Amino acid sequence: MSEELTKLKATVDQLHDKLGSMDNVDEEVRHLLEGAVEDLHQILDPSKEPSGNRGEQHASIAQRLSEVALHYEGRHPDLSNLLGSMVDILSNMGV
Repeated sequence: MSEELTKLKATVDQLHDKLGSMDNVDEEVRHLLEGAVEDLHQILDPSKEPSGNRGEQHASIAQRLSEVALHYEGRHPDLSNLLGSMVDILSNMGV
């Protein structure tokens, strides 16, 4: 596994743990984050990734993560920072 994929996996695991410990995340945002985590798992295991335009699918993930990071920037800076790190990793991977 490449270094970027290793970083992404560790960050996805951190996000999953953070979501589990947060009780004041509105349902719409939680749904977006859980969907993004599922999509990220597909990036981490390409055999599970659906066929189609992967570039568009990956860009959509990065966009969703960026939007949620901005939404939580003031209220949950640690969550926002985690999401920003994920977007940076995806960007470094060419996504």
